[in-house]
Amino acid sequence: MVAGCVRYADDFIVTSPDRNRIILKNIPKVKQFLNERGLEISEKKSRIINLEEEGFDFLSWRICLFDRNPKKNKSSYNKKILVIKPTNEATKRVKAKIKAKFALNKPIRGLIKDLNPILRGWSNYYRSSYHSQEIFQSIGHYVYQSWWRWALKKHPNRTKKWIYSKYIFKSDKRSWNIGISKEILLFDITQAKQIKLNSLKSNINPYSDEDYYISRSLIVNAERFRKAIYKKYDFRCPVCNQALFGEEDIHLHHIIPRKDGGQYSLTNIAPLHITCHESITYTKNPGNLFPGRT
Repeated sequence: MVAGCVRYADDFIVTSPDRNRIILKNIPKVKQFLNERGLEISEKKSRIINLEEEGFDFLSWRICLFDRNPKKNKSSYNKKILVIKPTNEATKRVKAKIKAKFALNKPIRGLIKDLNPILRGWSNYYRSSYHSQEIFQSIGHYVYQSWWRWALKKHPNRTKKWIYSKYIFKSDKRSWNIGISKEILLFDITQAKQIKLNSLKSNINPYSDEDYYISRSLIVNAERFRKAIYKKYDFRCPVCNQALFGEEDIHLHHIIPRKDGGQYSLTNIAPLHITCHESITYTKNPGNLFPGRT
């Protein structure tokens, strides 16, 4: 019996409690499964490892096992802790992209336009792991250093105070943000929080339960999820029927409240202007406002 399998396209990992089970049971079953479909394992690209002795890279993730630090965690249940974080190579690549954008010496608006998709996309991919947070802090510091070198080069005759007053803005989350104004800011990757997902349901079939997997993947990728919600409602607020574009903030509203078991899913989230969101907070039956709800 296979203890676990993680698959993506033609790459997959088989996990097992011991090496003998992998060699004698799991690998023969995998080979049989593939042979029946005209496929075979690539011996050159495959290997068996002991996770307690070495880690491995998979889809730009570094997966390794460490001894649990008793000072940080007093749990006696596990002596080891599984660490899943971005690989060193992936971190180096994104820093190289950041460096290249700043080297172009564009105005700050151009830098924000170029860098925000890179930083958002990278954080969305890696923020499903708690251990990515340390890497996010490292990249955030690298962005700040790169910006500071850019600013000194851009304004060689200006003081530090002048540069800060021109490019640094205070927000609700941080005392400083790099940008043009409070509305147009460089994405702060240090504020990217971990997304926690429940384990996959065992009775879900990826070929027949497509909506489940789409909803799950969209939650991981917050930007794609928001875009999908906007598209579902034809880019209009279902309360006032006005366009979602403009300066007013957009809230993602739970149609069935979380306290009543409402899920963060495509079927239970609606995009509302902040004022519209406030206006229905005390409505007795706001579900009537949304498609498919009574």
